[in-house]
Amino acid sequence: MLNAKFKEMRALTYNDNLVIIIITIFLLTTLPTGFTQYTINYDNITYLETSVQSNLTRAPPRIIDIRHYEDSLGTAVVRVARENYVAGNNICYERRLLIRVIQENGTVIPINIDNTTLIPDINYCYVANKNPIQVYPLFDEYILVTYTHVTNTSDNTTFVDKGFVVDWSGTYM
Repeated sequence: MLNAKFKEMRALTYNDNLVIIIITIFLLTTLPTGFTQYTINYDNITYLETSVQSNLTRAPPRIIDIRHYEDSLGTAVVRVARENYVAGNNICYERRLLIRVIQENGTVIPINIDNTTLIPDINYCYVANKNPIQVYPLFDEYILVTYTHVTNTSDNTTFVDKGFVVDWSGTYM
């Protein structure tokens, strides 16, 4: 008699487990997940980049970094540069900051900062395989640009991070 009750309990447990498994499978297949919630569809875009500075290597432009606005995943901020010269393991780029804002509709907004006194020369070369200039989309039409300011290149204690904000029209503050 005890053995019969135990078999009934096992049958109920098996059925309960089956129901839980079916409900779980249903929920996992029908509810959106975090992976599909923010899917970005990419299209190809062609943009002709022209240079106004003499380029020692005649190298084509390279994409250094791509970042997206958090409030608009369809708008990308792209940093573009051309190699100016290579010395050993150090790669140096032409001394101008080229930022391209690519909107979701394919419009490209060029932002060129040619003020060579704004960002010190050391920032246009990779230092220890790192790029000193970083570009961060903030919000609306603003971009944060950070770089390294140095008073004495022989003394690491004089390296200070600095930055400025630039808008899509190229005005920096």
